[in-house]
Formats: sequence, structure tokens, C-alpha cells
Amino acid sequence: MVKFENILNCTDLDDDIEKKLKYYCKTFPNTDNQVIIEALDSDEKVINTKLLLLAVFLGTENPNKINESINLRKYLIKEMKKFEDDVIAYYEIIECDESHFKSDKDTLLRRIKIHLSASSPFTSFKRQIIKDNSKLYQEFGQYLTEPL
Repeated sequence: MVKFENILNCTDLDDDIEKKLKYYCKTFPNTDNQVIIEALDSDEKVINTKLLLLAVFLGTENPNKINESINLRKYLIKEMKKFEDDVIAYYEIIECDESHFKSDKDTLLRRIKIHLSASSPFTSFKRQIIKDNSKLYQEFGQYLTEPL
């Protein structure tokens, strides 16, 4: 069994994991490389953390770990689809520009903020979507300030 040492500490603000790694999840079923972790730094801790995350999400040679990874990816994809659905619904309401949808818009905005909060599952994956899209960043970037 591989033991991962010298990794980033997600509870240490100095390790700022969102500035050292990029997180991607392809939500379309049966897609190769559904989870992609990209190191933004060549530091050993960053590389080791990337390898650990990939081992967790993609599994190892151990059948039990492979099953755990499959279940984790399913959970990640479900969570990403919920986030995507909320963002799409939010923009559909904005495009309608009808005042009777204001409470729906406010509800969706609250849900999006929750998705982007540190307490949400897979927050870094969701925040990466916002960071990589200038229109989304303009609309929701202000909610990325809470440290993970």
C-alpha cells in the first residue's frame, strides 16, 4: 500500500489548496478521466497531494479501493450536476426578466452560495468552474472568498 507523506494540509491557510491545484470533473457518463487534478506548482507537496487525490478518485489496484473510488466519483458527479442545474436555472430566470420569478432567483442564488461554501461537498471542483468562466466569475466570484 502506498503511503502519502508531505502533502498539502487543507486546513492550513498557508497551503491554499485552491491556488496550487485545479480540480475538474467531467459529468457526462462513461467519460474517460472523469476526474482531473492539475498541479499548478512543481513543489513536492503539491505533486504528492495531486497523486493522493487521483488515487482516491480513480482507485488503486485494490478491488475495495476501486469500488470506493467508483462510489466517490458517482457522488461527485451527482453533486456537480446539482450545482450545474442550479446555475442553469438561475440564468434561465435572469433571461426571463420577470418580477414574479424574483423569489425563485433568490432561492437559486442562496443554493449556489451554499454550493460554493467551504461546507459544501467538492467545493474546489465547483469553484474551479466559476474561476474558469469569466461570465460565471463576474456573477459569482464574490462568493469564492471564504477559505476552504
